[in-house]
Amino acid sequence: KDGTNQLRASAIACNTQLGRTAGAITTELDDIVYSPIAHHTLIALRTAHSHRPYNVVNDCFYRLECQLLRPGIQLPSNRTVSANVQRLYLGLAVYAAKHLQV
Repeated sequence: KDGTNQLRASAIACNTQLGRTAGAITTELDDIVYSPIAHHTLIALRTAHSHRPYNVVNDCFYRLECQLLRPGIQLPSNRTVSANVQRLYLGLAVYAAKHLQV
């Protein structure tokens, strides 16, 4: 946990030094268009951000909800969610390292 807090503190200090405000994750839904890739990314982000297990996609009520909202949807497996979270972490780690270089 100390590593996360230190990273957050460093990011805030860097943004302050550069005159930027820390950006929040957008939750605006007006311009979002469905795609399976965007949905898989959103599942990975939600599991990482909310500290949820990767097998949340196996939950019967979650699967029913998704079918209700988008009949015929193919949800990723928990292994795919895990791999997507790892890909996001690796990609964002490079971005964060570049951002934190002063």
